[in-house]
Amino acid sequence: GAAGQPAEGADAPPADKGEAADEAGEGAGGELHLPKLALRALTQADVDARTFAITDVLLPLPGTDVLYPANEVGALYAEVMAVDGLDPHDMDRKVREHSLAGGYRKLVVCPGEMSHALLSYTHPDQQLTVTDMDLLRERPP
Repeated sequence: GAAGQPAEGADAPPADKGEAADEAGEGAGGELHLPKLALRALTQADVDARTFAITDVLLPLPGTDVLYPANEVGALYAEVMAVDGLDPHDMDRKVREHSLAGGYRKLVVCPGEMSHALLSYTHPDQQLTVTDMDLLRERPP
């Protein structure tokens, strides 16, 4: 996983071309676009000090601008990608459109602003909630 500042001895990935390196945000697919220098591998001292929560742990989306974990997880990335002839540390392609910058996704996300309701029904085919199709057709449940 990664969080905080770059680990000692770790190389920070270069800034994305066309994106400010100091802006954080979330892409449409849930990937995180983080400041490139704000990531570092967690240490055992971080774990022992409970400096970070499990919701702070990030996993890389393969590409040229990501840091891969230097542990079993990083080795698993390399092993899985090798099956398709890819090397996680050599993702540059001659055709720019074929190169992926990569990104990060949170390992665990805690849901927020949730609600629930207990519903009862009298018939097994009774609709219990409004579906997206109902909304499109403006039909009540």
